[in-house]
Amino acid sequence: MEEKIIAANGVNIYHYKQPNTHSVCISLYVKTGVLYENEDIGITHLLEHLHFRKLGGKNQRELYYKLESLGATFGACTYKEFVYFYLTASPKYFSELAHIAADLLDKLEVDSKDLAAEKRLVLSEIREDNQNNDIDYLANKFIWKDTNLQNPVLGSMASVKSFTLQRLQEEKKKVFNKENMFYFVTGCFKDEDITELKKEIEHFDLNERPNIKNDNLTKIPTDFKSRKTFVKLSHRKYYMHDVKITFDVDLNSVSRRELLYLDSILSEGLCSLLRAEMIEKRGLIYSLSSTIEQYNNIGVYYIKFTVHKGKLFEAIKSFVKVVKELKKGISEMDMQSTRVFKTDNQMHLLDEPESLNWTFAYENHILNNNYSDISELAEAYKQITKEQLVKIANDIFLKDNIILMSIGNKKGLSEKKLQEIVEDI
Repeated sequence: MEEKIIAANGVNIYHYKQPNTHSVCISLYVKTGVLYENEDIGITHLLEHLHFRKLGGKNQRELYYKLESLGATFGACTYKEFVYFYLTASPKYFSELAHIAADLLDKLEVDSKDLAAEKRLVLSEIREDNQNNDIDYLANKFIWKDTNLQNPVLGSMASVKSFTLQRLQEEKKKVFNKENMFYFVTGCFKDEDITELKKEIEHFDLNERPNIKNDNLTKIPTDFKSRKTFVKLSHRKYYMHDVKITFDVDLNSVSRRELLYLDSILSEGLCSLLRAEMIEKRGLIYSLSSTIEQYNNIGVYYIKFTVHKGKLFEAIKSFVKVVKELKKGISEMDMQSTRVFKTDNQMHLLDEPESLNWTFAYENHILNNNYSDISELAEAYKQITKEQLVKIANDIFLKDNIILMSIGNKKGLSEKKLQEIVEDI
């Protein structure tokens, strides 16, 4: 069960014991990212990177030797709405992990030489990302038009080059404040371990930092839920097309777990309807993935696949056919093949400290779902009916909610013909 204590400096520490596991995971989550970056696009991502250059008075090589001596994993990831750092090792090294995790609260320690080196790495990352050929980058310009979310997490070459050490230090002081961040501990640990982490965190005085609390709300993008079946073909020389189909979702009327359940039936797993039709039966595509990008007011449901140019129209027709059938009804067999993963298999998280850490931190403290225990989340899935999911499918899979983006050799292809196919949804 999730529990909470508050350090004397106001930082929240959540913890969830997994006594039968053999590792411990300590994570720090900070509510920042491109969602909140009005001008300095990519500053969060660069700030994340810089914590690996110097931390707790140790330079990068000293820090890495320390981690390796503990058999520890130290990683981080920047999302659009938060950044998180995680440390995982054997429970017997909890004290060492707690000390390193608490050091993340200190002021940014890097110098101009460190900054220049890390900028070179991030700029290389941006070049390798090749944004002009990336379906997600291109689609975001239309999906999240006129909002911060249309910008890339990595930033741009120009924005990254412009960041000064002083600006980065100011950003850390602003967003790493007691109201805007929290720790989450999972795995095998003792009560006294949490007390020790609390004491390590309390070494840092946060009173001079502004109490800004980011709310995980996004500006409503232009044309949200009135897309009029928007179709866009972008050109590149390759004959394989990356396709992204998105649907707008009002999360005031649809819960995350309902959408995840529906997604599992439609596109996830061996029995998913799109896999059965487009891969197994027709052999039209060889990759299929889906994502729910969610904020506390709205979200977008994505489905992506890769298809040969010559099969693009057929693949879209097949996609529309499957979705139309889903809107008519869902079989009990499809409900059951998904239900076990969302209920019984939900308990697998109790064997995986890193996965449980991320899941509960995200569900409870980024999205504010307030589950106290993993069994409560499993029980919530048990209550979902096929009638609910059919209603949601009919509310979401509409021509006014849809954007279709495809990038590949577009010679001889027609956006108008694609639009006509998709409008039949």
